[in-house]
Amino acid sequence: MNPHGGLLSEGYVHGLNNVAQAVRELRSAGEVALVTGFGGSYGSAALLVR
Repeated sequence: MNPHGGLLSEGYVHGLNNVAQAVRELRSAGEVALVTGFGGSYGSAALLVR
């Protein structure tokens, strides 16, 4: 679930906002978070576990 709207409703900081939101979710109640992003022809993913 993406409660902050992704990159459509806030400034683009190369995916850092998505990582910050995932950390907030993990600190409150989450156990696993997947963050993905892309730029041009490159893609990335991070799996964060509490």
